[in-house]
Amino acid sequence: MRTLDTQFGAATSLEDFERKAQMMTYVDYRAVFEGFLAHLWTQNSGRLLWMDASGMASNHWQIYSADYDTQASYYGVRKPTEPLHAQMNLPDYALAVVNTTREPQARLTLESRVVALDGRTLARRQDRLDAPANQTTTLAPLELGQALSKEGVVLVQLVLTDGHGHRVSTISTGRVGTRAACGLSMTWRSSPFGYAHSTHLTARQQFT
Repeated sequence: MRTLDTQFGAATSLEDFERKAQMMTYVDYRAVFEGFLAHLWTQNSGRLLWMDASGMASNHWQIYSADYDTQASYYGVRKPTEPLHAQMNLPDYALAVVNTTREPQARLTLESRVVALDGRTLARRQDRLDAPANQTTTLAPLELGQALSKEGVVLVQLVLTDGHGHRVSTISTGRVGTRAACGLSMTWRSSPFGYAHSTHLTARQQFT
């Protein structure tokens, strides 16, 4: 509960609590697999989850449930395990492109954009790369220190396109500076499978 309150702000209702708990669950499960993929075939060769479906109603240790109310954890696992995946490694902000297919992918472009919570673009970067088959290609880290010190909270959007300009992976990641205590308000896009992803974020920032 303390972690939930720190990352997303104290819940104002049961509905608000569920929305924020789902968001934290999505972030947690995505991190489990992105952390694995960051060191694919070097330090890591697999991930073992304690369980994928709990015997009772829960939003933890459960990727799917018998009541068909798909939880955010399902999408947190599905996103990083896409065949071509762009990600930012959380310990050092290094960018990476993961190709888990058996075919090398050439002439890829990874565009990264650092955005403030009011929509201002703080930085842009473009990397061109080839992604060997069944391998993670690690790129230089993003320089987020100055932006985090000034803004407290930033969003990082990654867009990976192939040689024909078609998008093959898009992802957004929020980073919180050490001096920022923020509450994030999430609005989820409804889909036939439940919560798909967040489409709108707002924040209250308070600096110590």
